[in-house]
Parts: sequence; C-alpha cells; structure tokens
Amino acid sequence: MIRDDLIEDDNVLRGDQNPNESNSISLDEPTPTAVEEPLVPPSVGMTFGSYEEVISYYHEFGRQNGFQMKIRSRENLGKSGCYNVKETDSGNGNDCTRLRLACTREGKFIFRGKDPSKAARTQRTSCKAKITASFDKNASGWKLTTVILEHNHPLDPSNSRFMSNYRFISPHNKEIIMTNERAGVPISRNYATFAVRYGGFGAVPFSEKDCRNLVSKHRRLCLQEGDFAAMEKHLIKMSSKDKDFYYMYDTNDDGTLKNIFWAGGRCRAAYRDFGDVVSFDTTYLRNRYRMPFCPIIGVNHHNQ
Repeated sequence: MIRDDLIEDDNVLRGDQNPNESNSISLDEPTPTAVEEPLVPPSVGMTFGSYEEVISYYHEFGRQNGFQMKIRSRENLGKSGCYNVKETDSGNGNDCTRLRLACTREGKFIFRGKDPSKAARTQRTSCKAKITASFDKNASGWKLTTVILEHNHPLDPSNSRFMSNYRFISPHNKEIIMTNERAGVPISRNYATFAVRYGGFGAVPFSEKDCRNLVSKHRRLCLQEGDFAAMEKHLIKMSSKDKDFYYMYDTNDDGTLKNIFWAGGRCRAAYRDFGDVVSFDTTYLRNRYRMPFCPIIGVNHHNQ
C-alpha cells in the first residue's frame, strides 16, 4: 500500500513527472505493483485485540475477495443479563459485546409499489456470508463464534476498486486534487497525476468520478476569495438605492455560502398585485460553482 505522507514535488502535482523516474515514490515504500499478502480466511476461534480490529480485518478480507461487508448488528449486555440489539452501521465498541458483520447482498428486496414492472433494481441476493464476534472477558479480546464463507453470487476481486466501500480519497490526496483545481488543471488531467503516482489507473484507490464529485462539491459550497464579498457589496449598494430591495443568504458553519435570495422593490410590488401564479426554473443556469440560478417568474396584466 502507498502511504499518504509521501513528499510530492511540483512535477508530480502538475502530472509532468516521468512514471519511470524513481523520485515519484519514496525509496522506502513498496512499489504500487507489489503483490500483497492475502489474509487468512476467517475461522471459528480466531481472536482479535479490539472491536475495530474485527471490522478492519473483515473489511480488508472483503476487498481482497471481491465483496463488500456491512455491520449487520451490534449487541451489548444489559443489566438484566440479556442482549440488547442495535441494528446500526455506526458506533464504537466501548459498550459492544457481540458484533455481526455480513455481506452487503444479505437480505431480500421486497417491492412495495403498485406496478411490479417498475420495481427498483437491487443487488440483494439473500447472501448468507457473515461472521459473528463476541467479547471474551477472560481473554480481554474478541473471538469469532460464527463464520459462513460461502456467497451465493459471483466474486471478482479485480472489481473491488469500483465498490463504494473501498473507494477512498485520503486527506493528502484531497489536498493534491484541490491544489491542481486551484491551478486550473482539468479534472481528467488532475486524475491522471494519480495514475502516474500509483503506477496505473487500476491502482488508484478512487475513481475519476470521485475526483469530479469532490471538485464539484468544493465549487458548489466555496466561492473564490473575493467573489462573495463583491456580491455582498453590490447587494448593499442596491438596497441603498431601493428601500424595498430585499436580500438574504445562508452560510455553513465554516462560513462558505449555501444559498442567496434577493428581490427588487418593483418585483415585490408586482408580486403583491399579480402573484397568483409564479413559476420556478431551477435548470435555468449553472455556473462553475454548480449553484443553480432559480428565477421566479410571473405575468402581469400586460402579459409581461
């Protein structure tokens, strides 16, 4: 695996580095093409030091074998001595004494609509593959008590990199992506720099779509420095000229702009007189920040 604390030079950030040159990867790091050692399959009695180790192990085992896992349930031993079930995909193991991990294709989809021909697509195949781990107080560790390895669907380890569980953009890689974005590097070329770094597109731990989604989210939620200040200055100037001018905006906790609304005095007066029917068009325009512009349109007695 390639750690994310590698020191990148300017050539790597621009994507101009020769993939055959050795300085693109630290010498103390394994090459991207190094063969990883397969994990030992789970078996009853296998022990782990912590709750997190159980999840980490089965997560990596699923990646190597071509399936995704989920936390099926967590249980803690209540005061009455009975297990209280918590069917959740989150939480820590501080109060957990029994853990069930299953394949994401577990269960059967039940269509509740009226038209069976329009049933939603599902990947559930009633797969029974799972492991159950219990906390052993005597050993102060976790032990596997149930193991089912057989899946009822094909497994293809080569497709693991396309599965959502195993696509991850580390903070370091996010910083590189956003640095290239600020430099005006196209997303396709931005993603290609990681193919150079990892030794091929197949070795990159995330897809180009993930890269595109990250950049789009940043553009949508964070205006460039000075853009919002200039817009707010313009709105204040408009309100000084028109006493009925109105505007309001919302920001996130980090101060980035979420949305903004404004209406001139003439428009507000027209709405009071002819506001019986108005239309909204959220597909009118999208700018580089991926923020839709939604005009509110009405018609007066002059059909204007």
